[in-house]
Amino acid sequence: MIIIGRGSVQQEECDVMGHMNVRHYVARAADALDWLMLEAGLPPSRQRLAVMDQHLRFLREMSPGTPFTILGGVIATGAERLRTVIEIRNSATDAPAATLVTDLGLWGAPLPELPGAEALVVAMPPHAGPRGLGFDPPPALPDRDAARAMGLNEGYRGAIRPHECDTDGVMRPDVIIARIWDGVPNLRNRGTGLGIKEEGMGSAALEYRVAQLRPLRAGQLLTVCSGLKALGEKTTTWTHLVHDGETGAVVAAAEAVGIAFDLKARKAVAIPAERRTALEALLVPGLGLSRAGRSGRVGPGISLHSARPFGISMQRMSGAGGGGSGVAPHPARPERAVAASRPCILRMRGSSGAARSSCGRGPLRSPRTAGWRSPCPPPTKAPAGPAAGQGGDTP
Repeated sequence: MIIIGRGSVQQEECDVMGHMNVRHYVARAADALDWLMLEAGLPPSRQRLAVMDQHLRFLREMSPGTPFTILGGVIATGAERLRTVIEIRNSATDAPAATLVTDLGLWGAPLPELPGAEALVVAMPPHAGPRGLGFDPPPALPDRDAARAMGLNEGYRGAIRPHECDTDGVMRPDVIIARIWDGVPNLRNRGTGLGIKEEGMGSAALEYRVAQLRPLRAGQLLTVCSGLKALGEKTTTWTHLVHDGETGAVVAAAEAVGIAFDLKARKAVAIPAERRTALEALLVPGLGLSRAGRSGRVGPGISLHSARPFGISMQRMSGAGGGGSGVAPHPARPERAVAASRPCILRMRGSSGAARSSCGRGPLRSPRTAGWRSPCPPPTKAPAGPAAGQGGDTP
C-alpha cells in the first residue's frame, strides 16, 4: 500500500473514553481517500466519489498526541463501485491501529475512468476485513414506524448542519457515526443519572459497519433507532437505523461490536451482572444488516471474477464465534512473474459456500469443518491486538 495520509491525534478528536473517536477515524480516512483517488487518476478538483459502505476494525488505542501514518490501496473494482482498503498505523511503533474497507461510488451513475487504479491493487492485509460483522449488501430495512414496532429505541433526534456537509452540499461520512455516538448514552442510561466517567465503565468499539443508502443534505431531519442484536460475555452487537425525519424512510444503517471497558484499568472486562440483566431486555430477535449464509458477497457492481487483477472475495474464515477473513497469496510460477505479487482469488461457488482458488489447483475445503485447506499457501494469521478497541462509548 502507498502512503496517503499523515498526522497526529488531536485532543478534540478524543472522547470521554480518552482515545480517538470513531468519527475522526472516518474523517481522517476520507481525507486520505482523496489522495488515493488522485493516484488513481481522479483528483478531487474534478470529481469526488461518495462513501457508500464502510467496514472498520480497531486493533489498538490511539491517545492524544499519537502520530500516525495512513496507507491505502485498491482491493476490487466494478462498473458501479470501487473497493479500497486503508490501514492507520502508529508512526512511533509501526503497529496497525485500525483498518477501513470502503466501497466508493457515485449516486445513480457508473464509476468514472480510473486510469491509475490497476497500479494501486493490493491484497487484503490479514488483520483487515470483516470478522464478527458481515459486509454483504444489506437486506430491506424497516422504516421508523416498523423499527419502533420491533422494539428499537430512539437515541438521537436532530438535523444535519451546514458545516457537516462537503463542498457539494452532501453530508460527510463521519457525520453518521457522530449521530449514532451522540445517541448512545440514551440507550445505556438506566436511570442512574451517572455518566461514563462517574460509573467508571464504558464500551470501546472493536468493529463497525456503516452503509449509506442515499445522499443526505444540510437541514435534513434525522432520527437514530437502535436495537441490541447479540450479547456475549464481554461484547455487545448493536444495530442502528438512521431515518429521514420527514418521511420515516431508512437512509443509513450501521452495526457495531463493542466491548465492556474498565476506564481505570484500561482493559476489557466481563459485562457486570446488573448491566447484563438490563441489556437482555433489549435484545431484538432477527435484527441485523447481513443476510444469513451470504457473507461471501462483496456488494453490487464489484467484479470478483474479472480477468483484470481486481478480485478478492472477502470470504469469512470463521465459525459462529467470529474469526477472520484472509487471502491466500498466489503461488509463484515462472511463467507468470506477476503471480507472486497478486492475490489468489477465492471464488464462491453456489449457495453451498464451496470455494475454488483462481489458480485452478482444486477446491478449498470448508474452514468451519476442516480448517484452511488450499492448494495455495495459507494466509498469515492476523496478529492479536489488545482486548480493547477504540471509538468511545459505542455499543
